[in-house]
Amino acid sequence: MGQGFRHRAVHLAIVVSCALWGSSAPAQVGVQDRLGPGRPPVVAPFRGVAGGYPESSLAGMAEALSIGAGMIDIQVQVTADGHHVVFHDQFLNRMTDVETIHEQGPPGGPTRTERAGRDYLSDYALDEVHRLHLLVDGVPSEHGIPTLGEALDLVAGQSLVLLTLNDFDLDKLVEELADRPTGHILVYSIDPEILREVVAATGLPAFVSIRRSRVFDTSDNVGILDAHHELLGEAIAVAHVNATSLLTPELLSRAEEFDIRLSVSAGREDFALEEGDVGPWQEALGSGATVFWTTHPEQVLEILAQ
Repeated sequence: MGQGFRHRAVHLAIVVSCALWGSSAPAQVGVQDRLGPGRPPVVAPFRGVAGGYPESSLAGMAEALSIGAGMIDIQVQVTADGHHVVFHDQFLNRMTDVETIHEQGPPGGPTRTERAGRDYLSDYALDEVHRLHLLVDGVPSEHGIPTLGEALDLVAGQSLVLLTLNDFDLDKLVEELADRPTGHILVYSIDPEILREVVAATGLPAFVSIRRSRVFDTSDNVGILDAHHELLGEAIAVAHVNATSLLTPELLSRAEEFDIRLSVSAGREDFALEEGDVGPWQEALGSGATVFWTTHPEQVLEILAQ
């Protein structure tokens, strides 16, 4: 069986599987309703996948949906021929068998040597990307790199989607989203000015990161949130911090003033959970944040249900 056919077969199996359990799935979610007052916290798996599947894989996203994850992170890159695919890294080397499948680099050049030993995803056309396999513990798996369309088809409004734009073509993105329901999608770019352009072009609500950037000359978290709000206004739905220790009363108050939900990455909470200590997670879930990112979504959902 050819590798490209294998990728399509794996995708088809996932879609059929989701269709089988989709009849009992909850109603389509929307950003405003799911993040509204009185709703339970949103548990989001790190890089959108669960169950030990490789990041960016459709199987990992399907598993995340099956356990009840409230948000799926779909990280976008663009191929040499302008197709949006789901992949976190700029380079293919860490997570794929690109050095085995394309020994010299992209068939159309440049060579790997010319790229200082790295394989930029943006140098490869979609059919070349589809020949690759995602790695699990350094070993090629049956999972390939999906297109953005495949990932959005899989989620199909069963959870919120965070569309993380690592590399993209805005015109093509607008075209790709035009015929899709988008009420469950938020959009994020590390560059606040680019994010403003995307929000204006798509009408999607913004997910912002409270971190110092070249745009905002301040390291104060409340000041950064103020600056985001000045730039994007009511388009901001969620603002993210990297640790629960940053959820200060001042930040919580300002977010409430702006009607913005707060998102946080688990660090010490996940480490404690791995040692069997649920206490830090129980504290985090009562911290005032709404969205919680974790490498252990199933266990956190169990804690939340207690």
